[in-house]
Amino acid sequence: MKIYLDNAGTKKPDEKIAEEYFSLIKKSYGNSSSLHSHGREMSKILEKCREKIAHIFSVEPEMVYFNSGASEGNNTILKGMVDYALYYNTTGEKLPHLIISSIEHPSIIETAKILNNLKRAEVTFIYPEKDGLFISEKIIELIKPETVLISVGFVNNETGVVQDIKKIGRELKKYKLTNDTKYPYLHTDITQAVEYYSINLERDLIDIVTFSGHKFGSLPGTGVMISKTEKFFPLICGGGQEMDKRSGTVNVYGIYYMTKVLENIVQKRIKNTKILQFKKTKLENGIEKIADAKILFKTSSRSPHISLIALKNIEHQNLFVLLDKQNISVSIGSACSSKSQKLSYVLENMQVDEKTIRETLRISIALATSNTEIETFLKILTEVYEDYQGR
Repeated sequence: MKIYLDNAGTKKPDEKIAEEYFSLIKKSYGNSSSLHSHGREMSKILEKCREKIAHIFSVEPEMVYFNSGASEGNNTILKGMVDYALYYNTTGEKLPHLIISSIEHPSIIETAKILNNLKRAEVTFIYPEKDGLFISEKIIELIKPETVLISVGFVNNETGVVQDIKKIGRELKKYKLTNDTKYPYLHTDITQAVEYYSINLERDLIDIVTFSGHKFGSLPGTGVMISKTEKFFPLICGGGQEMDKRSGTVNVYGIYYMTKVLENIVQKRIKNTKILQFKKTKLENGIEKIADAKILFKTSSRSPHISLIALKNIEHQNLFVLLDKQNISVSIGSACSSKSQKLSYVLENMQVDEKTIRETLRISIALATSNTEIETFLKILTEVYEDYQGR
C-alpha cells in the first residue's frame, strides 16, 4: 500500500472534474484573446469562471486576476505595489515600506529581501508570539506614513497555525479611518486556507488574496490573485491579458478545472472540514501514543489538514527516508523549499528550538485519506521509530 500524506504540498486532482475537463478540451479550443468565434467561445468560458470566483469571494469580477499560482501572485503584488509607489512617488522622498510576516512562503520572504537589498523598499519583518500567532496591535504600531502593504498568511504551510486575519483587518480599518488614508493594503496568501475557511474580502476587511489551485485538487500551474486595488504594476508585460495586469496566453482549461473544483469545495466545505478534523484527531491521538512524540502548536488554532510532529532523537531526514522506503510520503517542510538542507526559518521564527526543528515532520491529510491509511501509517511509524531507537 502506498500512503500519501503530503497534501499540503499538492493534492491529487479531482477525478470527477477531470471528465468535464477533457470534455471541454475536445469540444472547445482557441486563444481566448482572439477575435474569431473559437476565441470568443474560450473568452466566454474564461469570463464565466472569473464571475464564479468573484462570487465565491464577494468581489467584483474585474478584481479577479488569473495566473500560474500563489508564487507568481505574491511576487506580483509585492514588486508591483512597490514599483507603482516609486513610479508615482506616492511615498515622497522615502522608500515604500512593507510589513511582512517572517513565517511566510519563500515567494514572499525572498521577494521582500530582494526589494530591501536593492533599496527599492524598506522592509520590516514581524515575528509571531510563542503560540505562532501575531498580535494585531503590534502590527499596527509598525505602520509608517510610507507603508504601502502588510502581508500575513492565513494558514502557515508548515505548522497549520491559523492567523486571525479578520482582527488584523479590523485594527487596520481603525488606523485608516483615524489617519484618513487608504494605505497600507492588507494582503494574505490563502493557499492553505481556501479549502477549509469561508473567506469574504468585504466582510473580512482584506484587500488582496493570492492562492494556488493545486493545493486543493486542481492542476499545477493555475492560481488566482484578487485585488480590490489597481495600484500595482504587472510582473509580466506584453499582450495585455488579464486587464493589463498579467500578460501571456491565458490557461483557460486549467482555470475551468480550478473553478469547478472550488465550486464543489464551497458546497461541501462545512461537512468535509468536520470529517477532516475527525481524521486529524485520530491521527494525532495515535502519534501521541508513541513514546517521546509530540504535536507542535497543538493548543493554537490550526488548519484541519496539517500536523507538525516531532519524534525525539531521530533527525527528520532519516525518518523521512525510512518512511519513504515503506511507500509513505510525508514532508520535512514546505514542498517549495524542502530540498534545502537549511533549518526551517519558519520554525526558527516561531521560536522552536534547533533540536526539535531537526526532528520535525509535516503530515498533511486530505478527505480522501482513509482510516485504514491512518492506522497503517501509525503502525509503520511506531515500528520504524522503535527499531531506529533500538539500534
